[in-house]
Amino acid sequence: RFAETKTPSDPVLRHAVVMAFTGLFERQIASGNKLEDLLSQATYSQPARLAVAVALRRLHHPRIADYVSDSDPFVQTEAARGINDELISPAMMALARQPVVDSTPAALAIRIVNANYRLGGPAAAERVVEIASTESLKDPWRKRAFEALLAWKSGTELDAVTGIYRLRAPKDAPFLKALVTTRLGRLMKGPANLRELAIKLSAQLKIEDVVPELEKTLASEEAGIAIRVAALQALDEVNPGVARKYVEQMLKSEHPELRMESVTIAVRQKLPNAGEVIRTALADGTMAEKQNAIANLAKLPASAAESELARLLEQFQQGSLDASVQLDVLNAAAKVTSPAIQQQLSKVEQQLENGTVMQKYAVALEGGDIERGRELFFGNAAASCRRCHVVNGDGGGVGPDLSEIAKQNPRSYLLESIVDPNAKIAKGFATELIITIEGKVISGIVKEETEETITLVKPLGEIVIISKDDVEERAPGKSGMPADLTSQLTRAEIRDLVAYLATLTEKKVSTDHGKEQ
Repeated sequence: RFAETKTPSDPVLRHAVVMAFTGLFERQIASGNKLEDLLSQATYSQPARLAVAVALRRLHHPRIADYVSDSDPFVQTEAARGINDELISPAMMALARQPVVDSTPAALAIRIVNANYRLGGPAAAERVVEIASTESLKDPWRKRAFEALLAWKSGTELDAVTGIYRLRAPKDAPFLKALVTTRLGRLMKGPANLRELAIKLSAQLKIEDVVPELEKTLASEEAGIAIRVAALQALDEVNPGVARKYVEQMLKSEHPELRMESVTIAVRQKLPNAGEVIRTALADGTMAEKQNAIANLAKLPASAAESELARLLEQFQQGSLDASVQLDVLNAAAKVTSPAIQQQLSKVEQQLENGTVMQKYAVALEGGDIERGRELFFGNAAASCRRCHVVNGDGGGVGPDLSEIAKQNPRSYLLESIVDPNAKIAKGFATELIITIEGKVISGIVKEETEETITLVKPLGEIVIISKDDVEERAPGKSGMPADLTSQLTRAEIRDLVAYLATLTEKKVSTDHGKEQ
């Protein structure tokens, strides 16, 4: 009765009621009694049912399954959170069987998809295919369904909802191809990003019925470039013979993305003109085309790859090789087993190793991928950039705000800050070493200093206030930037990071990067 009348608008009271139910259920279970009498939903209002669902979640009790089909969406969603997020396996089937309609809350819909993915059987797959092929549903839910289907056979290590490690092993799914084929027309309807996922799924399952749709998409100048590239890739996987018909045509396309994919297919299928196609891309292509062509060089027959790589390495040594492809040439040469190429590569790498830190990493100055760099900045644990730095309001406040770092600083400054952070330290962000009269050593960035105290920010963001009366000695320290980033990131990753940082020329409104919608 208290839960029904007092808790709707008071979170503290709601929590108290949840804890009361939890204790009551625990005693009931401990005494060997069942929960049926206490869980008679007919006598409970929505606030009470919500509290019961949360209490059952805390107990990891399978009877939480009763609440995932509740008439109230808030109760349903709390039950779904309990089942999926806490992995209450006995209740997973009840969650998976819930229908997804346009009014289903987002938090519930994505957990229904995830529950079916975790179960992995034919019935579960059919439910997810139905969600993916229902055009009236919201695009993000259909996208989740497509992503689950694409990972159905291979499995995943991280939970798609919580992001925590929760292995879902690979599963044999011979039924999946037929399920997708029967709904192919519906799956192909929707915005370009969903159609692209449908194409990738069809290619993965080698569905021949999709070939006419792929040809139609590839030929359409009105279709987006991403989906046309996906169609060409899918053709190569589903029917290489048909794909070959389009390679020559797409090599003459005005879109570099289509030309690049055609080069890759020509090399993969070992077409007679593959070497010539690569040389043309190297001579006349965009930066991305040249990088793609060089990456494909290592896949050519040894004789063809060796002569072209030898020429590029010689240009590198002479200082005439385009800076944006230098790293690509080194990476491609490393994959070729030719003794002559390996000897030439060794000389180049030794030349870099003998130089200054900046000379060693000069190959990372140009040619990076902006989007990959953005993901590294915000999502890479090794780089940990956002932990200390802010970009457009997103990130930590320990280090300098980088929202306009490239406004007055060239790429060389950005690269140096990563590979040799102590060379130039931003004003106000040098660390200071303080030894107290008790012999305690404290290091951090001085954020504030008064006549009585020094306020330090330690590397992990902890704020320490030290009385000046307790200071025995203080000395300047090094940059707060990690000095070992070069051992945590590859040269290619450093290059991508520089490319992203070089775009930061003005502050923008935050996009809430990485936050769940």
